[in-house]
Amino acid sequence: MITINRPNKIRDCFNKASETYDTNCQVQLRIAKSLINQVKNYQLSFNKIFDLGCGTGISTKILAETLEYEYLHAVDFAERLLEIARVRLAAYGAIVVESDFDLLDYQTEAYDLIFSNMSFQWSLDLIALIKKIHSILLSDGILAFSIPLSGTFYELNLGHVNQLFTQDKILDILNEIGFTTIYHYSESITNVFDSVPLALHSIKSIGANCLPQSMNKTLCGKSITEKFFKKNEPPYTLTYQIGYFFLKK
Repeated sequence: MITINRPNKIRDCFNKASETYDTNCQVQLRIAKSLINQVKNYQLSFNKIFDLGCGTGISTKILAETLEYEYLHAVDFAERLLEIARVRLAAYGAIVVESDFDLLDYQTEAYDLIFSNMSFQWSLDLIALIKKIHSILLSDGILAFSIPLSGTFYELNLGHVNQLFTQDKILDILNEIGFTTIYHYSESITNVFDSVPLALHSIKSIGANCLPQSMNKTLCGKSITEKFFKKNEPPYTLTYQIGYFFLKK
């Protein structure tokens, strides 16, 4: 996973994608709906819900419309995404905070559901983050999250920079911290494109999501070339390897 300081350029990538994210996040939305349905099928009513990495609030809105709750908190570090989220979530009584979830003070609230859709890959220290989450969950509280796994975008020439965790490694971390796994599963989602620019635009339009940090320098800039793909003719595919984790404290 990412182990070096996250540059402001990552935040800039997400901010630049604020106007294109909602119309290009079909994969992320599909994953969110699946995760939220799993939560609903297990438990419908909660007191305090915390959404980490809420982005534009497009997934948070579905969460708010699906579950019953007293308090809904949401956090993200990209201010332009949060401008959209605050408007979108105003009718749901959500408290939306601009902050890096790695740096939040996690000692002030106790939640019975912490939710995150496709965000934890950006943590500087996933183990430390999950420990903090465990500490603020109530007894029997739920952690539900999705995350891209090792093998995501295998079609690209990422080489040694692909530092995403395997599903087994994440399960080991969760077990060591003290979570009880209710269920977990993984799936592959593949998108097909006629050209390299279309494929890589699909990444940029959602803030270069799911890529290791060291790839963002190029994908957020102007140097988008065919050298990134292992194949040199269409069709071009981008495959997400997604892990779903549903746990109890």
